[in-house]
Amino acid sequence: MIIDLSDETEDGEVRDILGTVLRVPLASRGDWPTLERTVLDTGPVRGVVHVVGWGELTGTCPEAAAGISHLRDAVLRAWDSAVFTLNDSAEVLDVTIALHDVSSARGLQRLLKQELGFPDMYGHNWDAFWDAITGLVQLPGTLRFTGWAHLVRTLPDDAESLRESLERYVAESSPRPPLHLVFED
Repeated sequence: MIIDLSDETEDGEVRDILGTVLRVPLASRGDWPTLERTVLDTGPVRGVVHVVGWGELTGTCPEAAAGISHLRDAVLRAWDSAVFTLNDSAEVLDVTIALHDVSSARGLQRLLKQELGFPDMYGHNWDAFWDAITGLVQLPGTLRFTGWAHLVRTLPDDAESLRESLERYVAESSPRPPLHLVFED
């Protein structure tokens, strides 16, 4: 999942964003040590976590940057398989979205929201998807979908809508950074 913190300037808001994404109860987001302890107590961090806007955050909110850095180190020490990166931009990322278990349009939209870091207000439809990728989030440099044949068999209309939206984004990407798409069976 991509967590874009490039516009954040308040320590509490950064803790709240990370807490929401990592499913930490609101009561455990009051300070960095409590948030970290809760993350470590709830078990392995699922998926890949990519924080973007890192360089900007270190300048605008050093308290939050220090908290995230400490949380990242603790997560990486606790679980060998964890991936938790700190990046200035999403352009350098290669994000893989596994579609093998998707069985409904709603499930696909939830997965896209989670993995691409869409905001809570995301509408879970293709118009909202377009709005999110063109104005609300930074997309990675490479977006890789595994289990594409499964999605085409299970949800052919949604597979077509996803591919068309992303190909349109690529075609209209100037001046945005380029996006490389990979669809694997």
